[in-house]
Amino acid sequence: RCALPISILHLEVTKGQGSLPDRAGALKGLEPGRKNQRPGTTSGPTYRIRGKNFLSPKVGGDICSAPPYPCDISNSKTATKEQCAKSCSQPLLEATAAAWVWSDPTFPDVQDPNRCTCKNSSIIGYNFTRVNYRFFGPTNPIIGLDISNQPPFPSDIPAGFKDTWPGCAGECSTKKEAVAWVWSNPNIRGVQEPKKCTCKNRNIEKKQWVHSAWAVAGFIY
Repeated sequence: RCALPISILHLEVTKGQGSLPDRAGALKGLEPGRKNQRPGTTSGPTYRIRGKNFLSPKVGGDICSAPPYPCDISNSKTATKEQCAKSCSQPLLEATAAAWVWSDPTFPDVQDPNRCTCKNSSIIGYNFTRVNYRFFGPTNPIIGLDISNQPPFPSDIPAGFKDTWPGCAGECSTKKEAVAWVWSNPNIRGVQEPKKCTCKNRNIEKKQWVHSAWAVAGFIY
């Protein structure tokens, strides 16, 4: 399983759908949305992404990117977006990030080139902002977010209990219908069913990510 199914990388917007844009296209297909749900959190036009794979990789968009920067965990400089993704995907006990944003230095209008910003799970309360030189993607693993977790659980493929999130990810990668996974971190206070591993099928495309302190999640690549 070396890549996500192409359907998992589509975006659902207010009107219609748009596939992952090319580098110059910068979020093609997105429609202008209402102002951010939280005042003072964006400085430019915002775009609503509803349901489908909020955390799918995106070109040309930033999120929660205005003062006081409530979603930002850390900022650094990395040579590539892959290094940025790795930097924000720290070992489980240290990680708090759900996503990352990187500034591509090859764009002529780039500000703060090579900047890598790790984002926490509160990004789900914000809209994306069009910034053509920014790259967005999920961390591996995604910390603090679950998806499609309400009865009757149409997305779930049970996978038992695993001691670690890599074990859960590995188990779900063997499931033909699985495109993602969620593991219950036993180290988080109040966790229900610690170490439970749940694989997710393509039904997650129509579901929203939600806050869950104990959740550790990821896509199957």
